[in-house]
Amino acid sequence: MATQKRRQADARSSPTESAVSRVLVQRINVTWTKASRGGDGARIRNALPDALPLPLEAFTAPWTLHSIYYHESNDFTKEEVIKKTDSPDVLGIRVLRFKLCNRQLAVSFLHDSANAALVDRIQVDLQGNEILEVDAFVLEPEQWGQLVYNGRFVDMDTGNWWYEHTVFNIGLGLKPAKDLFRSTRPASRFVELARLH
Repeated sequence: MATQKRRQADARSSPTESAVSRVLVQRINVTWTKASRGGDGARIRNALPDALPLPLEAFTAPWTLHSIYYHESNDFTKEEVIKKTDSPDVLGIRVLRFKLCNRQLAVSFLHDSANAALVDRIQVDLQGNEILEVDAFVLEPEQWGQLVYNGRFVDMDTGNWWYEHTVFNIGLGLKPAKDLFRSTRPASRFVELARLH
């Protein structure tokens, strides 16, 4: 009888607990070449938003990645993809590391060695080793943070350069609200922007 009551109590508390630990990541990624460094291309990409409406289905999984892409190759037309999973390992976000512990979410930023704009950003420790992982912020339930970075990359086959500007809006235990990232301010912000040339 006691076991049955305990199971019923666990069943009642489980949805609340899972909602508190639910992680929602919105990634807004803009890519362009030297053709859009100035003129109309630059005006278009500089006017792109750093937060967008959230589909309500993004609030239904333990981990959700809401990706929005704007590429020069398709005239910066919005492309949208949603990935829902039980683990952050399959989200495919190579520049972020997440640690969910004690109802807090710690977010770290990983420097990408392929990013040619890193030269002035990478720090070294007392032993002279490069510090490739940087603590960005820690979130409490019902908080969200914003991480922004840019970069310059080269296609090893063609030698052509391209540029990226990426914004991550990351929330922990958020209540479903379509305009959450647009109508509220982040609790924390991490920005690492280089002068792209």
